[in-house]
Amino acid sequence: MANHLRVVVTETTEQQQHRLRPAVTAHAKERLQMLYSIKTGAVSTRSQLAQRIQRDESTIYRWR
Repeated sequence: MANHLRVVVTETTEQQQHRLRPAVTAHAKERLQMLYSIKTGAVSTRSQLAQRIQRDESTIYRWR
């Protein structure tokens, strides 16, 4: 099953790191980590991303 991510992240990695530092809630941090992983090319599929941030693939799909 092809579950490649089709997400374009326009922020730079530096901007994302700057936003991640003051993030207080786990919810915000997880979503920012998701975007950072996509931007840096660390993951290319929903299943890889789900494993990386320890969430179900359906959660990744919903956040997207």
